[in-house]
Amino acid sequence: MCLSSFLKSIKSIETTIGLLVIVIVIAVGWKFTSDYFHQSQSQFENYNYYYANFTDIDGLVIGSDVKIGGIKVGQLISYDIDKYYKIMVRFSVSDKYKIADDSAIMVATNGFIGQKYLKLSPGSNDIFLKNDEEIILTQSSLNVETLLALLKK
Repeated sequence: MCLSSFLKSIKSIETTIGLLVIVIVIAVGWKFTSDYFHQSQSQFENYNYYYANFTDIDGLVIGSDVKIGGIKVGQLISYDIDKYYKIMVRFSVSDKYKIADDSAIMVATNGFIGQKYLKLSPGSNDIFLKNDEEIILTQSSLNVETLLALLKK
């Protein structure tokens, strides 16, 4: 009889573990699907597109964030080099945000050696940029090697 009660307790433990696994799978699935649907809703936002010229965008990649005050408002769409070796970047900003014509944009880093992004500093003019207009005030990327070289001098 001891063996049969032992087998029943094992089956009870297996059933409990199986139910626990099912609950965890459902919870994880719910989390991922809710994140997916939250992201896909933001895809229906409208965006304005702007461009800016830099001398160095080291570390930026297509899809890098565009942030205002640390909050993502858009992303880097494309970049190209012109005949004067300036890098023209094209980026999106949600049309919820009006960008003044005296706004500035710079290549910034999350932390000391973190991921690069475009930091947009809104201007104060009452004249706003239209879709596909240029932000004139830019600051290029600073890389760690350049800063270390400056410190050695």
